[in-house]
Amino acid sequence: MVSYSSQNGKKMHANRDLITSYLKNKIKFRGFVISDWQGLDRITSPPHANYSYSVEVGVSSGIDMVMVSFNYIKFIDDFTYQVKHNIILMSRMDDARKRIMRVKFVLGLFENLIADTGLVNQLGNQKNGKSADKPLLPLLKKTTKVLVTGSHADNLGYQGCRTITWKVDSTTQVVYNENPSANYVKSNKFSYAIVIVGGPSYAKTFSYSLNLTIPESGPSNSSNVCRAVKCVADVISGQPVVMQPYFSTIMRNNV
Repeated sequence: MVSYSSQNGKKMHANRDLITSYLKNKIKFRGFVISDWQGLDRITSPPHANYSYSVEVGVSSGIDMVMVSFNYIKFIDDFTYQVKHNIILMSRMDDARKRIMRVKFVLGLFENLIADTGLVNQLGNQKNGKSADKPLLPLLKKTTKVLVTGSHADNLGYQGCRTITWKVDSTTQVVYNENPSANYVKSNKFSYAIVIVGGPSYAKTFSYSLNLTIPESGPSNSSNVCRAVKCVADVISGQPVVMQPYFSTIMRNNV
């Protein structure tokens, strides 16, 4: 991935000397080069001041795949026009296609089109390897009452998106409580609970955690709920989280 940085005043996304002459030709890099998010926009100052120029110089400099973000229609229109009118050379397109396809073939993406289902029978198994009496996954849509809880369960900023297509049966009652007590969970006779916890929104080292743990109230909430009713715990995190410390308290009696 090309960075936002510059060398001697030239933006890296427009630096053909480094991307093509050095990386691809001199040291024989055989992978493909991808732009950073809105990297083409930042070739000009201010960003996006001359987007057609940015598309031309970025792709012609050797960028094989573009991370466009919001302005994808403008990118497609400008890119298509420039290829059709030979502003961006077809030889440049052939190089990009060859590099991207080579990586896909090396990864075996065309030989293994379907995910490996060999471990499906492990869903619902307890830690000791014995099958749970009544596996919780997949979740039943038709049941009596479901608890949805956790700091990330009703927070668009943490989630980045919402699940709007999962629908329970019309007879199923769904109750949301961000941080219920154990007594509340026990007294309401829930069929099961979905606990959604995690860390703060994370990108480019922002909100980076050095101890790789789930912040409070995630662990305490999960413990209160999962000790009182069967639950599924969903962790939303932008970086790896060490889960072992939570297994004994959260998942002891759950799938």
